[in-house]
Amino acid sequence: PCENECRRQFIDEPVSINYLKRFAADYERKRENRVQPYKAPETGRSVAVIGGGVEGLSTAFFTARLGHSITVYEATDSLGGLLRKAITSYRLPQDMLDWDIRGILDMGVKAETLRALGKNITIESLLLQGYHAVFLASGGWDNRLSRGSVSEPEVPIPGVYLLLDVIKTGSNWLGKVKDRSEIVIAGGGKYALEAAMLCKEKGGGNISSVTVIFRESRESSPITESEIEKAASEDIKILYGSGILRLTGQEEALTGLELINFESSSTE
Repeated sequence: PCENECRRQFIDEPVSINYLKRFAADYERKRENRVQPYKAPETGRSVAVIGGGVEGLSTAFFTARLGHSITVYEATDSLGGLLRKAITSYRLPQDMLDWDIRGILDMGVKAETLRALGKNITIESLLLQGYHAVFLASGGWDNRLSRGSVSEPEVPIPGVYLLLDVIKTGSNWLGKVKDRSEIVIAGGGKYALEAAMLCKEKGGGNISSVTVIFRESRESSPITESEIEKAASEDIKILYGSGILRLTGQEEALTGLELINFESSSTE
């Protein structure tokens, strides 16, 4: 955010703080010589963190720095949450994510995977084990699938899915896509483009085209020029100033899509 608002842009260009941070991080990782931050003396207190995503790992990191003993309980088989499941590898390579997570674990943070709240652990059971506090960081999977109320993505309209349900099931869902299918992603701001690239990455030959629909014009859209160029290189089509007016489908396939152009009020 600071780079987008940098006052230097009114003179020539913003300070490239993102690239400066990237250089420092890459240098440390390539040398395999991690610089650990200061950690306070041990307090003798322990904290259980439920959830191994962004919020849970951040909590574990900063709480461990205070000198407390931390254990992270994660419901899936790996740490990372949305960072691991919902971000394309070109933007966040898995080895870089693993490096960051190892840095947290190297501070003495313990982690137990496949431990879900309400199934094999409860807040009460953790407190009975002797933890002085329990932090809930169940993550951003705010949908019925993640809460366990359904085991497969529900399809209210043939061929139409909630984006988080699709991300949650990952390649399993994309494997069910018929050959040469066309995918349309509507809404979601800049994350819609992220999802489009994820579909291209995971879908392989099953996907013939991916189109992203933005309600905003190109000038007011939430995506940057570099992201637009990346989408073009991946053959992702972007429609600006448009919205979905009508959907039609048959069985498990979406067969029709009617769009409206907000500027001209024309439909197609």
